[in-house]
Amino acid sequence: DDADLARLTTLVETARTEGADVWQADADMPGEGRFFPPTLVSDVAPAMGVADAEIAGPLICSTTFRTPDEALKLANHSRYGRTAAVFSEN
Repeated sequence: DDADLARLTTLVETARTEGADVWQADADMPGEGRFFPPTLVSDVAPAMGVADAEIAGPLICSTTFRTPDEALKLANHSRYGRTAAVFSEN
């Protein structure tokens, strides 16, 4: 609905102004209805609003970690039960 679309747009724009990198697919969005392009927000800091928001949309947030303990703390930082994945060089 309009409120969800506005909220998602605000979250992404706020993340951008807070220093996150934002990539959005250059997709043809339908002219009617409420659609949001697939979006990747990277370099997300735990203090950013997008890091702790309940997100219903085609949006992925990415952050980095240095140790396994830090990864667990970051993954458990949200009060929402979301899907998460950890990718590591080793």
